[in-house]
Amino acid sequence: MLLEGARSINPSSNHILINLGVTYERLGDFDKAIKYYNEILQFGYATDYADIAIEYLSTLLLIKKEYKLLDEKIKGYLYSNPSSYKLYYILGIAKKNMGFDKEAFDYWESGLREANILVNKNEYFLEPLIYTALFNARLNHPQKALQIINMGYEKNQNDPDIIMGKARVFSILNDKTNMLKWFSKAKRLTDYFDVGWLKTSIDFEPFINDNHLISVAMHSY
Repeated sequence: MLLEGARSINPSSNHILINLGVTYERLGDFDKAIKYYNEILQFGYATDYADIAIEYLSTLLLIKKEYKLLDEKIKGYLYSNPSSYKLYYILGIAKKNMGFDKEAFDYWESGLREANILVNKNEYFLEPLIYTALFNARLNHPQKALQIINMGYEKNQNDPDIIMGKARVFSILNDKTNMLKWFSKAKRLTDYFDVGWLKTSIDFEPFINDNHLISVAMHSY
């Protein structure tokens, strides 16, 4: 692999390490991806790409159901970076999967507060806006979740991330028909949302083995 060769030339490059992690993640080799994400984090949470590495690492640990290690990693990062709303989101899902509903809701509420701070500063900042919808869907506020994601869509109708955000919300709400509809719309705009991406997209977990969803992810327009 060319990236492995590049790393031998510049072994301390976190840019190369994050790309190696992402490449192996998309290939389905989660253990190798985890290895490279951990290499970035071993030098501390203030290093380049640490915020991306901890998010991707935590997602893979969630998928592998390594909840204890996930808990340690996320809490360690949040101690010095308490505004990382996406980590509250992942940790909440882990707690929910473990049967700790109250803790899950507490983490989602914390993450929602942090995401709302960013949205209130700039309503066109799409990523935290999408997450405010996702948090509300997880917190059993479906109408609020749909209101937020629809508001984002009205302002950004050709943005694949906001369109996929709608698919993610509908997946959490267990609405397969609308989930497939919006997933397909996003896929028409970019092939990035393929089967490799789907395998690590935690919001589609209820439908991860659904033949209709896999077919849409495999389709190339």
